[in-house]
Amino acid sequence: MNPTHLLLRYGELFLKGQNRPFFERQLQNNIRHLTGRKARRIQGRLLLDYFPEHQVVRRVFGLVSYSPAVRIEKDVETIKAAALAILPATIKTFKVEVVRSDKSFLMKSPYLKVAIGRHLEAHSNATFQPQNPQWLLNIEINQDGAYLFTETVSCLGGLPVGSSGKVALLLEDEASVLAGLLMMKRGCTILLTGEGDTTLLQHFSPQKIELVGEIPRNAVVVSGQNFENNNKIPGIVLRPLIAYNEEQIQEELEKYKTVP
Repeated sequence: MNPTHLLLRYGELFLKGQNRPFFERQLQNNIRHLTGRKARRIQGRLLLDYFPEHQVVRRVFGLVSYSPAVRIEKDVETIKAAALAILPATIKTFKVEVVRSDKSFLMKSPYLKVAIGRHLEAHSNATFQPQNPQWLLNIEINQDGAYLFTETVSCLGGLPVGSSGKVALLLEDEASVLAGLLMMKRGCTILLTGEGDTTLLQHFSPQKIELVGEIPRNAVVVSGQNFENNNKIPGIVLRPLIAYNEEQIQEELEKYKTVP
């Protein structure tokens, strides 16, 4: 069975209390700008229709992971049949995990997990194995349907760009690019001053990054300086790389450069 949707997960937004809808809306806006697709909210998740180039979702700060999933009806027999249909013939051991967000679905998670496991064992050569199985089937049941998936793709986490204030990035070298990315990951919108390659910054920005000739008055400045290279800059200055050495800066940059 081919995937029908992408289940998107976010982390820190759960901590935002009454402001959580604002952060969710900002996250949805950023997804639309970076992927060209509209995400909708379900219980504790965002949902996109499946598309082959889904790795682009990893550019969206605020998402911690996502899974290509197939959506089916919330019916025990339908779920059993779908689980068997996606079980690879070569698999010898498996495990089933169930999350039941929709409490109106009558069969509780442990019982559904057992029912599916027994069905798979009865109709295949595979056996249930709780530790280190060859194949893990995840099932999420919410108000929208039952979602089956076997893959979880890690994202970069953080907060949605635009959910915090604006900062002026003093663009000088690769280290300052990393400093800008780390501030974007904390929800900041960056303004660029200085000269340098902006390709990687724009890769993760849902909006075109604004270039300013000089540091705006009273702006918070972000610098790529670390402890070994720490020069005086007037005003309020943030140095997110202060504890990094040069090797760590390059290692961290590689994480962003490998995101499609």
